[in-house]
Amino acid sequence: MKTGRRFFKELRFRQLRALVELSRQKTFSAVAAALKMSVVSAWRQVRALEEEFGVQLVDTQGQQVVLTEDGRLLV
Repeated sequence: MKTGRRFFKELRFRQLRALVELSRQKTFSAVAAALKMSVVSAWRQVRALEEEFGVQLVDTQGQQVVLTEDGRLLV
């Protein structure tokens, strides 16, 4: 069971790291390049946090992404 918990913590860390990087980079493609993952993977990391917390963390405006108030508070 420790393995499952460790995986969960690592997964949450990746999700938070993607959100923090998104606050800096402003696009999912820049986040993906910075974290060496696909754009879809970067998007899924942030969406997983939104689902877990039940709030919208980002608002897309074209290709640019802006953090919502909840997103800024979490970062």
